[in-house]
Amino acid sequence: MRTRRMLTTAMLAIAFLPSPQSTWADTPASGPAAPVVNPDDGSLVYEAVELQGNVRVAPTGTDPKVKTGWTQLKIGDTVKAGQQISVGIRSKVKLVARPADPPTVLLFDRLSLVNISELQIKDGAARSRIQLAHGAVRAGVAEGATRSDMEIESPVAVLSKKGTDIFGFEYDGNGQFRMFLTEQGRGLIQAIQTQSTSFGGLQNFRSRFVTPGQFITHQMVRAIDNVQFDRTINVNDVFGLGGADQLFALLNDRGLGILLNPGGNWTNLLGNNNAATGTVTPTDPTQQNDQSVLQQLNNTSGPRPTPGFIGGDFGIGQGRLPGIGRARNSFFRAAMNGSKGLGRTNFKR
Repeated sequence: MRTRRMLTTAMLAIAFLPSPQSTWADTPASGPAAPVVNPDDGSLVYEAVELQGNVRVAPTGTDPKVKTGWTQLKIGDTVKAGQQISVGIRSKVKLVARPADPPTVLLFDRLSLVNISELQIKDGAARSRIQLAHGAVRAGVAEGATRSDMEIESPVAVLSKKGTDIFGFEYDGNGQFRMFLTEQGRGLIQAIQTQSTSFGGLQNFRSRFVTPGQFITHQMVRAIDNVQFDRTINVNDVFGLGGADQLFALLNDRGLGILLNPGGNWTNLLGNNNAATGTVTPTDPTQQNDQSVLQQLNNTSGPRPTPGFIGGDFGIGQGRLPGIGRARNSFFRAAMNGSKGLGRTNFKR
């Protein structure tokens, strides 16, 4: 995502859905879920002024894959709240808001499936609520006596415009989108990245600004995958662990494992006297603190092999693993003897 700076009042809210691929909700084959349609008072409609190719209109919720319920849109027809538009291949339609104050023009490009859930003049503003299942929408709004309040929603992002802009929204139905403000735009788009809460709500996370000639894509929202948690959560049952399992959890949860000497092992820490078995004497976690563990780490000197942990310090299993062949046994014997040739084993074919 690239950012530059300023002018109008437009807001772009990017909402995360559970998924995944860290992440994004695919558009259902039958189109977006039908939103709640506000009562249409007829005070605001869209009129088709230019049309090319196959453009159909139907009530909200009609399956776009079937012919039943759809009618061909013609020049001069009006579209109101509670209807959806399907634009075919090599097709497009240009709509103009009526009354045209402020002048508002929408262009639905090829392979677009668009639903209009709200279209009315309310509280002195021309309110438009549009859902984009897939395709591209380009819009232009000029200044007028009536304030324009338009929102275009997709499964992964919402573009909320309050002001005068020439902007566009493209969504491919697979989580990838592009929102832009054209060179002729006279304003600013604010992109607000949000996170979903466990209760289904949204909370603001960070914001960016897009100026005329700039654009924002789905790559911005991918950054959420790399955000670190504010705190670590211990998922180990410390009181239910014993031996090497308990020691492994103790060192890893406190972040002290990196203090071990190269080639060192954990079987000599915390008073263990049975290194050959790869276990430690069960300890009471309540009796251990950072100072006592650090003291044991300081007292452990010199690199040494890992005689008790077959396979090194990468596991928490207690006892020896069963051997699988002469070559593997010779490898572990070399490890117990502190051989310098570790890391290379010739297996017989």
